Amino acid sequence: MGQAVADMSVHDFLRDPTITQANLTAVTEVNNGQRGIASAAWWGFDSANATTYLQDAIDSGVAVLVVPKMSSDWHVDPIFLRSDLQIVFENGVVIISRQGSFTGVADALFTMRDCRNVHLKGYGATFQMRRSEYATGSYQTPYAKWRHTLTILGSDNVTVEGLTLKESGGDGIYIGSGSWRRSGYPHYIGFPGFSSNVLIRDVVCESHYRQGIGIVSVDNLTIENCTFSNTVGASPKSGIDFTPNDVSCLLSNIIIRNSLVEGNDGSGINFNFSYLTQTGSDPVSILFDNVTVKNNISKEVYFSSNLTQTTAPDGYIYFSNTCNIDMSDAKIGLPPSGSSTLTLNTAANLQQLQTITPNLDIQFYKQRPMVNYNITFPQQ
Repeated sequence: MGQAVADMSVHDFLRDPTITQANLTAVTEVNNGQRGIASAAWWGFDSANATTYLQDAIDSGVAVLVVPKMSSDWHVDPIFLRSDLQIVFENGVVIISRQGSFTGVADALFTMRDCRNVHLKGYGATFQMRRSEYATGSYQTPYAKWRHTLTILGSDNVTVEGLTLKESGGDGIYIGSGSWRRSGYPHYIGFPGFSSNVLIRDVVCESHYRQGIGIVSVDNLTIENCTFSNTVGASPKSGIDFTPNDVSCLLSNIIIRNSLVEGNDGSGINFNFSYLTQTGSDPVSILFDNVTVKNNISKEVYFSSNLTQTTAPDGYIYFSNTCNIDMSDAKIGLPPSGSSTLTLNTAANLQQLQTITPNLDIQFYKQRPMVNYNITFPQQ
């Protein structure tokens, strides 16, 4: 029996009505290595607080965990993921932060810390937090901008697909390292310096407090068929924010394609390279292909004011000719010795941008193939 269940497909498993019921016998079989697929509800379910049941199911070591749709939402405290795990969230499942919880400044709904081989799949499923709650009272001490929906720290071979992430107290998704030593927060110490091999596909990040997605330190990131919209709260309030926290952070081999960035209170896409340098940082490599950026309140695209001939990192940021961006609302902030901003709406201004950052090649509507770097955008 156990081996038969281990070999069952997720599709067939979801058709079994008993997966919503507690099942201590099945839990024992999971613990004995007899089952390769399990239902989180086997460990139990509490409509007021399901944290223990979901966390115990994740910690069981099962290879594939199904989170079924129950009679009510899964109300949880912070959940921590592990390596070698696939979680499938059934269509209609809502994982929601428990009211009055998440009092730590960096409490995330799901945290992936120094993990390998993690796949989160949930077409029609939602991760939801309580953004308005975190902006009031004790949550504001000292900050209310790091309570992300999904935090990925120093992790490798990660896939997130099909999910809708809503109303966090920080970012919808945060991708970074564990090497950033934020004073007073020891849980950031000792992780690898970057995440790697991350795929975000068919994901919606909606109405978050700081940004739709924060990209801090990663090598080989693909974002495709995603939406980042309606961010409002703490600066920079962007749809997509590139903000390395240290000179050693990586922004390499990043491709964003077939995606929409819309209606954010700050910039649609924000680049803040304050900690990167020409001599101490690895080259930046970011490609945008068939990305629409529109109706963002501040700017459609904004480059921070530290991009100069002597401070900008090496590398390139390319927007292909299939992107839909209003360049009259794309700007670069200049250092105090220069003008306040440079609007990238004319060929002359684009040429001036190249003189400002000659080692960081920034080009809008670049044609394929990109022969200068011997690369092409992947096909759809």
